[in-house]
Amino acid sequence: MSSIKLKHASGNSMSIAAPATNPASDLSIKLPATVGTSNQYLKNSSTAGTLEFGSLTGTHGATDFTIADGNLVVAAGHGIDFSAQTASSATGATTTAELLDHYEEGTFTLTPTNGTCASDFARYVKIGSLVTLIFDVSNFSNSSSSDHLQLTGIPFAIVSPEESSGACHGERLDTSLLVSWIDPGNQRIGFRGGFGSSNYSYILYSNITDGSDCNIKTTMTYTTAS
Repeated sequence: MSSIKLKHASGNSMSIAAPATNPASDLSIKLPATVGTSNQYLKNSSTAGTLEFGSLTGTHGATDFTIADGNLVVAAGHGIDFSAQTASSATGATTTAELLDHYEEGTFTLTPTNGTCASDFARYVKIGSLVTLIFDVSNFSNSSSSDHLQLTGIPFAIVSPEESSGACHGERLDTSLLVSWIDPGNQRIGFRGGFGSSNYSYILYSNITDGSDCNIKTTMTYTTAS
């Protein structure tokens, strides 16, 4: 039988337990009605061995909520609500969301649409609807030199009609400039380079001067559905 035991500092204790037989009516232990209000709970008080009411809507400490150890676990679909802040009043700016409801980081694997390559390093971070990719691919091989150098495997779909681009570091490519970009139409990462003119052209396998030593590093940021 379960019981509540109240122990005195000297050692003796008193227990409150359910009766052995079914009573004629319910027995209630009530606190004074003027002590507690709605949305409150019992907690340890500053006086040893006593309990007091605490507010579920109150704060911990003077101004900040502090977790001494452990994590703040939020149910799916919820997060940190910043709606109390003053939203931007800049001309033309429209606030669409103030709830931070997602954080995630991990790895992913990139695969060429044609041929093969080594995905040496590929990590992502997703904060809300903003996705950042950091990757390093190398060792390209393909039998058709006219194929576009494109990669699949982004961890979250880019929102159409947005296109994302990022500056790249490339080795063993016959181009002086190199940018990466994501096409929302096919959800692929492609590459464009400058070849002595003002226009950018798609990077083909024929632009790789040494496939075994070709290496491309880039960071890209884009938005996805939240």
